[in-house]
Amino acid sequence: MDSLSKASLGISEPKVTAQLKDGSEAQSLIVFGAFDQCESTRFGTTGTGDALTLAVGSTMVSCQVFLAPARDEIKTVEYTDSRYTYAKYGDNPYLKNPISWTK
Repeated sequence: MDSLSKASLGISEPKVTAQLKDGSEAQSLIVFGAFDQCESTRFGTTGTGDALTLAVGSTMVSCQVFLAPARDEIKTVEYTDSRYTYAKYGDNPYLKNPISWTK
């Protein structure tokens, strides 16, 4: 995710989904604790409590693992952005036109 140009807490992790060969949605792996193969970092913050904001110029790295049953595979991955980045979720330009990677 790009570095922040202004402070905000209205940004959450981007929404990324994956689809299997038949078009059904692949499950994502929920990781509790450390997972060496999937390194992630969070935005830097300043302040505390109600005055907590994301630090301008900070960056984050997000890693997501998707699961496919044996003898199946992930065919498409789509980015539709976070639902909390926009005042109204319908304003999200990626909802109807997601960025897609297809194998």
